[in-house]
Amino acid sequence: MPNLMYGFGDVPNPSNDAVSVMEDMLVEYLTDTCTRAAAVADKRGKVNVEDFKFVLRKDAKKRARVDELLYMNEDIRRAKKIADIPELDNSKGSTKDAPI
Repeated sequence: MPNLMYGFGDVPNPSNDAVSVMEDMLVEYLTDTCTRAAAVADKRGKVNVEDFKFVLRKDAKKRARVDELLYMNEDIRRAKKIADIPELDNSKGSTKDAPI
C-alpha cells in the first residue's frame, strides 16, 4: 500500500495511520464494487467482466481504464501467440472471457 500511495503522489514513507486508512478505504471500495457486480450477476450465478463494466458504467474514467486494461491484455495475448509463448489454458487461470 505505501508504494501505491507513493505512486499517486504521497511521500515515500507514509505514516502507518495513513496507510491503514487508505487500506480500509480500498478494501471497502473493492468489497462494494464486487458486491454490486455479484448482484448484477445474481440470476446467472457467475460474475464476469461485463458485470464489472456495468457497475462502473457511470464512472467514465474507471470504465475507460477497464477497457484499456482488457485491450492491453488481449494485445499481450496476441503478441505471445505470435512469439509462440504458451498461454495458460482456461482451466488454469486464463483471463480471456474468464469470470472474475
